[in-house]
Amino acid sequence: MPFANLDAVAAEVHVLAEHFAAAGHRLYLVGGIVRDLWLDRVIDGEVDIDLTSDARPDEIKAIVGPLADALWLQGERFGTIGAQLDGRAYEITTHRSEAYVAESRKPSVSFSTAIDQDLSRRDFTVNAMAVEVPSVALTDPYGGAEDLAQRRLRTPLDPEVSFTDDPLRMLRAARFVAGYGLDADPALIVAMTELAERLDIVSVERIRDEFDKLLALEDPASGIELLIETGVLARFAPELDHVGLSDRLPRLVELSGGARLRLAGLLAGVPLETVGKRLSALRYSNEIRKSILTVLRSVEGLRAATSTPGAFRRWFDESQDHRAEARVLVGWLDAGGADVVAASVALEHELAADLATLGPPLTGEEVMESLGIAQGKAIGEALDFLKELRYEQGPLSGAEAREHLREWWTSQA
Repeated sequence: MPFANLDAVAAEVHVLAEHFAAAGHRLYLVGGIVRDLWLDRVIDGEVDIDLTSDARPDEIKAIVGPLADALWLQGERFGTIGAQLDGRAYEITTHRSEAYVAESRKPSVSFSTAIDQDLSRRDFTVNAMAVEVPSVALTDPYGGAEDLAQRRLRTPLDPEVSFTDDPLRMLRAARFVAGYGLDADPALIVAMTELAERLDIVSVERIRDEFDKLLALEDPASGIELLIETGVLARFAPELDHVGLSDRLPRLVELSGGARLRLAGLLAGVPLETVGKRLSALRYSNEIRKSILTVLRSVEGLRAATSTPGAFRRWFDESQDHRAEARVLVGWLDAGGADVVAASVALEHELAADLATLGPPLTGEEVMESLGIAQGKAIGEALDFLKELRYEQGPLSGAEAREHLREWWTSQA
């Protein structure tokens, strides 16, 4: 039954609600917590509770201040007061209305005393519900509860207005479709298609973070399909819409290594230079970009790596700490991948002692001593030669390494 867990949350905020009522103000649970309560999800102690009130920020501070263990005022000018009471974090926001200009997704905010007006600015109807406390009365002017019951995703206002105001909501729509098993309303799909290019006004960091949240869901496939269908994906990552993607999406749920591994899986087969440029354009950190590129390079090299011990040594060394991820992806990408993975694991066991030390068999100082040369570019070239020799021939004694080094040096001269 919907709202089976509501009484426990209402009891937790009861004291706070009574103080607002005593001061002549109304207080409501609002947004995601109401949605999750309708879905009978357990609200544990780690969840922040969002509330809205007709009280202004200074009035909220006056009411909450004596009760709170701590207050956060960073959002005060936008009407939000943060507080901690008995270990629970709360955000209490004055009812608001918003006005947007075409060139920005940052609204001009004004305070309101009407809960319906506040709810109208929410992204989707399933987030535009409120429960007044302490009376525990549901306010649902836009039909969010019915939409949850029908598994339908709509916007409180016309979707063209909603997505024009805040284009990032189009990416959130994909996340809600996938995360809550909802079907996008036809009007919402039309609006996303017509307004996809408006996503260009959103910072790439916000787009990237929202897409990462989508990829981190248990099964993001339906959300990604919505982004492809509407052309939204093409606005920020056209490389992802490639020929093999339709076959991979239904199996994405099998890839449980997190958003980064799933992103690598979707990008597998795209030229690495193109992948690097797209990850840079989306402002991924150098660490993440290098990690994904290393995984994809390892995926590309694993088939050939099982052909000879030398090839495997090179793959093992260059894959660094991403060998497990590369094997997962190779096994996931095609049916024959499991045999390749099994062969690579067998080789790793066979060469275990050999693989423990894969660096050049001589140090830079030993190279200078053996060749009678000073520090310079030639030392790096000599070490690269020795490293390749180590890959191909396996373990070498110092004497063997020096003999090969001198032969190489003579040939270079």
